[in-house]
Amino acid sequence: MKIGIDCQYLSKKYPAGPEKYLINLLNALSKTDKSNNYTLYFKSTPSQKLLKTLTNASSNFYSKVLNSNLSWTQHALTKELLKNPPDVFFTAFHTLPVLATFPPFKALKKTKIVSMIHGIDYIYEYKNPLRKFWEGLPLRYTAYFSDAIIVPAAHTKEKLSKFPWLVASKKITVIPEGVDNRFKKYSQDQVKQVQEKFNLAQKPYFLFISTIQPRKNIPNLVAGFAQALKSDQIPENAVLALAGKKGWDYEESLEAPQKYNVQKNVKFLGRISDQDLPPLLSGATAFVSTSFEEGFGLPLLEAMASEVPCVVSEIPSYKALAKETAVFVDPYDPDSIAKGLAEASTTNPQTLKKAKETAQKYSWEETAKKTLQVFKNT
Repeated sequence: MKIGIDCQYLSKKYPAGPEKYLINLLNALSKTDKSNNYTLYFKSTPSQKLLKTLTNASSNFYSKVLNSNLSWTQHALTKELLKNPPDVFFTAFHTLPVLATFPPFKALKKTKIVSMIHGIDYIYEYKNPLRKFWEGLPLRYTAYFSDAIIVPAAHTKEKLSKFPWLVASKKITVIPEGVDNRFKKYSQDQVKQVQEKFNLAQKPYFLFISTIQPRKNIPNLVAGFAQALKSDQIPENAVLALAGKKGWDYEESLEAPQKYNVQKNVKFLGRISDQDLPPLLSGATAFVSTSFEEGFGLPLLEAMASEVPCVVSEIPSYKALAKETAVFVDPYDPDSIAKGLAEASTTNPQTLKKAKETAQKYSWEETAKKTLQVFKNT
């Protein structure tokens, strides 16, 4: 079987969630599947380091750079798929080449389309109805014209299934993501070295990990943190450390510390390297995420694997992962967030152990095996 995979964004300096997902998936597939042939489509020449990570030098994995001065997906990728059609085309980026997939012009008669839909997050990102419709259009198109859809959680499948005109429930398969084995409990020396790098040594810090964008609910998180500080629910030198690059409509998030007068206790760290993040997470007082919506919640799973207390929104995806091992808060209520931050420091060690055991059940190898099964059955 010939499998073509959209890798157009994998050469980014700072990969986001969908890119990290695909990098980990390909790494696992290249270890487990030696019989099928994979062609990885790139927008620019990938580094040798990235290729090694993706393919593990497997002989059945090939890379192909597609050049285009126009839209890469709608021109270069379309041209390649029509010229050399694979048996299965897989995308993890909520976008498809229109001319190759839209009836009655669909030229990929024999190619099956499999997509990974990470979540329907655009619903929470944009207040303007017109922009919400426009930004969600590629996702809806991808869902409608895919022969099979993979989602990371039952919650996402349920939401997609509520649009029967958009996607049939029977073509959706739930395949959870995995946890990299670098996320674990590190020694004090290893943690301290990274903490000093970010001026967090000798300070209790609550660590947020994600792109800075509206869905992440950072203004309410800062409001709850400020309330916990001012009411002495957490130490006066506690820090809210936000690790993540700027996304879109981030201004309100960046202005929140000044609004609540906690500028000295809130640090925007930017995007943290893959080497520094695991030990930095390991040394946190707690991992915190008060998102309004998540398709899966990989940072939460990584925190659980690191034996770190977790303070998270009471949303379906987080409840499915952490169950009774996290402190759940109302993301709309700063008072609830403040109480959650205070409660995190009293988390029972047995609870952290149970969270770690839960996280260890999620592996990228298992994700790869189940994904390959979808490729074969489509």
